[in-house]
Amino acid sequence: MELLKKRHVAFIITAVVIILSTIFSVHRTLGAECQRVRDSFFTGVVYDGYARKSVATHLKVRIDAANAAATITANYSQLESETQNLRAARNRLIDTLNDAERGKTSVEEVYNANEELQSAFEDLEKGMEGIELSQREAKNYEKCRSNFYGAQAAIEKSGYNEAVREFYRTTLNVYPTNFLWRISWVDPPELYE
Repeated sequence: MELLKKRHVAFIITAVVIILSTIFSVHRTLGAECQRVRDSFFTGVVYDGYARKSVATHLKVRIDAANAAATITANYSQLESETQNLRAARNRLIDTLNDAERGKTSVEEVYNANEELQSAFEDLEKGMEGIELSQREAKNYEKCRSNFYGAQAAIEKSGYNEAVREFYRTTLNVYPTNFLWRISWVDPPELYE
């Protein structure tokens, strides 16, 4: 008890309390801001004055388009392998997107799963060369293709990456935040790339 009555011990205890409360405060407030930016991957952002649909929304359009394309090509035995690969890539993207929404995986993993879906879709298109679709199937397939590639273009214009970069530029890379967020165990938002 005598130890606590000494001035230098009181000073050390006060300094430790101030440091810990600062770290806790930064973790709490900056963590909430980082989470808000991360959530915009699923909720969308306001970019250039316009509300934009979320990356996740556009990924779901790609998932649906891939499913519809696989349904059309499932009728052609020569496309069996490509169709199965497309369905497998689609299922991986669904699982990865769901895991990301629950915080179990990263935005980078979602990006990688989307790239895998893109590759599988392109392989299917190459396999379709020389195959005659019925008029109805060709029309439906072209709609799937348009939705698939259109959603990717919309992802690139969604503003999510710009919002993350702006957050880094205006918040995380500004002194003293650039130092404090690292020592307070705040998870910064990830770019979708």
